Formats: sequence, structure tokens, C-alpha cells
Amino acid sequence: MTNQIFNKFEFEKIDNYGKFLVKVYNNNAKKEWHRQLHYFSFKTEEARESYILRFIKNQQEILDWKAEQKAKRQAVVATEDLLGSIFYDSWGYDMTINDYIKIIRVTNKTVEAVRIGCSVENDYGRGEGKSEPMPNKIVSKPFKLSVREGYRGQVALVGQYYFCEESKRRGSFSKWEGGKQYFNTWD
Repeated sequence: MTNQIFNKFEFEKIDNYGKFLVKVYNNNAKKEWHRQLHYFSFKTEEARESYILRFIKNQQEILDWKAEQKAKRQAVVATEDLLGSIFYDSWGYDMTINDYIKIIRVTNKTVEAVRIGCSVENDYGRGEGKSEPMPNKIVSKPFKLSVREGYRGQVALVGQYYFCEESKRRGSFSKWEGGKQYFNTWD
């Protein structure tokens, strides 16, 4: 019986009456009975070694992918050109509500923003029309949002923001590219 270790996995090799067995353990398991992952029997020692090498290769690919994803997340850094920019979040179930924010401070991975009001047109009592942000009409106190990579590599801001008075909601903001946006406040 010999053991081989890779990262958090331990391979216990057992030769038993012409059968070549391997038990795979997860050494990071919180409970002892969750520790054993696999228990396989092979006809040849080569087949067992091949299985162990494939398992290690697959786990290494997963580790590499996780490291790549972590590096991508850490690479998104807020830049000073975000200062003063306007972002929006469109949301609602059976309706379309637009919230606008203005960036007032930029740090390495976060921004500080305030919610701003918007002008509405073509709302003839039907609860729908077009809205456009009003950068000088501040309607909330400052709050922080995290900078992330969004759709197609664009900057996205995520986190909780003041929705009305002291109430917060979670949002994901995209950069406003100008123009008016459709809204509908009726269910």
C-alpha cells in the first residue's frame, strides 16, 4: 500500500490479489465521512496510474482556470476617468425602472457614487415614456460600489445603493452612453 498526494487529494494505492485498487481522498473535507471521493479497481497497474495522472491533470486544469478567473477579477481596476461619469441600472418585474448614479470618488477597486434624478418625457399619465439623467439633481447620500468587468469587457458597478430614503437595493450598473431610455412604472 502506497500513498501519493496532489494538492488537497490523496491517492491510496492498494494491490490486492491481482487487483489494483485506488482510493481518492479529499484532505480538505470538513467531515471524515465526506473525505473519500472514489474507490476504483483496475485490471492493471498501468490503468490505475493512467487514471491517477488523468485525475491530476483535470484538477490542475481546474486550478489554472480558477487562478485565471481570479486574476481577471483583480485586473479590473477603477480609473480616474470614471470620475463624474453617469451609470444606470434598469430593473423591474413587469415594468422597467431606470436608476441613475453619478461617480463622485474613485478608489482602486471601488467607486463612491450618489443617485441622481431624471427628467421624464412622454408620460401622459400612462406610467411610461423616456427618461434621461439630471447630473446636478442629487437624490441620495453617497454609497460605495465595487468595480467589475461587465458585458463584453465594459466596466460594471455592483453593490447596494440607496433606492429611496434609507432603503437599499442591490444593483448592477452599466455606463450610460447618452440618449433617452424607455421606462414603464405600471404593473
